[in-house]
Amino acid sequence: MAIDDSTRLILFKIILQQSTAEGIAERRRFVRRTLERIREGSATTEEIALIRSALHQVSKRVSNVEERRRLAALAMYYLSAEPPAAQNIAVELGIVKRTVFRDITLAINMLTVAIYGVDGVEFQQ
Repeated sequence: MAIDDSTRLILFKIILQQSTAEGIAERRRFVRRTLERIREGSATTEEIALIRSALHQVSKRVSNVEERRRLAALAMYYLSAEPPAAQNIAVELGIVKRTVFRDITLAINMLTVAIYGVDGVEFQQ
């Protein structure tokens, strides 16, 4: 059975979208693992420099209060000398504990874009 050109093009687009989504997810996992190593104290100086540079880039571009809060939650949770518990971060930022983790996830997405550029952007259809 032969596949016509339009079917081949559709299959190619599906494969490209899947690999891109998987790649972006893997890049986000890499950023999260790096942050976890920083929190644990086992990160290399290069990893710390990469995250701090990305955080600096992102912080220069944020324009609203929510984005600033997200970056603050991430910095408090992962980059503090003695990282506080999520509940303490929630109290400090005036949010609930669940929002702390949601904010951290969104901040990781922002850092992923800062580190990888367009390869860290998830496009919606």
